[in-house]
Amino acid sequence: MKTTIRDLMTSAVTTLAPEDDLMKADAIMQRGRFRHLPVVRGGELVGLITHRDLLRAQIEALGNDTSEACTTLVALPAGERMRTNVLTTTPDASPAVAARQMLQNRVGCLPVVENGKLVGIVSEADFVKWALDAMDDA
Repeated sequence: MKTTIRDLMTSAVTTLAPEDDLMKADAIMQRGRFRHLPVVRGGELVGLITHRDLLRAQIEALGNDTSEACTTLVALPAGERMRTNVLTTTPDASPAVAARQMLQNRVGCLPVVENGKLVGIVSEADFVKWALDAMDDA
C-alpha cells in the first residue's frame, strides 16, 4: 500500500483562533513542545503562527522594558501576527512531494487541508519519525 501524508500527519491538531493572544500561543507551544500553531475560524485554516513569529513579536515588544513585552503579547491577537500565505498539502498527497515543497520553500510544516477544512499537520519531525521507522524495517 502506498504511503500518503495521511499516514504521517498529526490529526489531533492544537489550533488558535484569530482573536487568541500571543501569550496563549506561547504557552501552548511551550506546553506542547511544538513550533507551529494553525489559526482556524470555523474549522478553516486562516493562518499560521510559528515559534519564530512569537520570538519576533517578543523582540519588537521588548524595547527597553521587559514588563512591556508581556503586556504587548497579551494584547496582540494571533490574527494580527499570523502568516496568511500558508502553504498546505492534502491527506492523499505523496510524502515525497510534500517534503520537496517544505524544502524548496524552507518551511517546517504543512497544514493538511481537505474540503477546505484543517484535518492535520505534517512537520519535519513527522518525516524524521517516518524515515526512522523505515530504517528499522530495513
